[in-house]
Amino acid sequence: METVAFYPDPINQNQTFGDPKGHFRWGLEYYKLAKTVFPASSMPHFLEGSDYSALNASFCARRGIIARIVPTMYDSFVSTAEPMLVRLLAYRQFRLALRTQPPSRLSVFFLNRNGGSRGIRNVEEIIEYMQKANETELNISSNSPATFEDQVRSVAHIDVYVSMHGAAMTNILFMEPLSALIEMNPPKFKEAFYRNMASKANLLFYGIYSTYTENMEYSMREQSTAKILNQWITVPLRLFGKTFDLATKNVWKYKYRMCDY
Repeated sequence: METVAFYPDPINQNQTFGDPKGHFRWGLEYYKLAKTVFPASSMPHFLEGSDYSALNASFCARRGIIARIVPTMYDSFVSTAEPMLVRLLAYRQFRLALRTQPPSRLSVFFLNRNGGSRGIRNVEEIIEYMQKANETELNISSNSPATFEDQVRSVAHIDVYVSMHGAAMTNILFMEPLSALIEMNPPKFKEAFYRNMASKANLLFYGIYSTYTENMEYSMREQSTAKILNQWITVPLRLFGKTFDLATKNVWKYKYRMCDY
């Protein structure tokens, strides 16, 4: 084999546990998208699924690339050029385009995670604040299963993405450059997953960390990441408002360069 790109098939790797949240179906579609960067004349030979299993984890090749099964998304990119390439590949596949004209209103996307093991207790006043904001249009989506294409389309022309921390935020990769992300986090949780990803994807990042729960003693004592994440939080409205106003102001200023501040 002259050239080998090697990784286990994400679906086959998760047959034991299943894929209830669609994470690995998303991963498979992402791999397919990444492979479209190669022209047919120089397509590497990919070892995956049954091909990989038949080799019993051993192979011989003159040149090869070994990729981790589930690399952290922001560790997969060396520079901002690579996320831009992936973004444009997705736009090409689904016949989307980067906008060249400023909108009359900023498009705000709020992913409402309420209803499961985590959520925002004062979500109604958070939504009301965004609905009353000037020069914005709010789109609210529930955290429900969707195809890879639908997930790409849902964020492609969004100017501000607002959500509590969660895996669905991986789709910020497909937002236009200099769009904004507002991530609301439970107490004690300050992992840099999406802050780093936003930096690589050339997005404006705003993290809200000063939230609280009904049992702060438990929240601050808990050590399990899963339990820290799976809580219902209250986001101080004043803090959210300042963050939201700054995010929208800077999208106008940097993405569309329409305001003289």
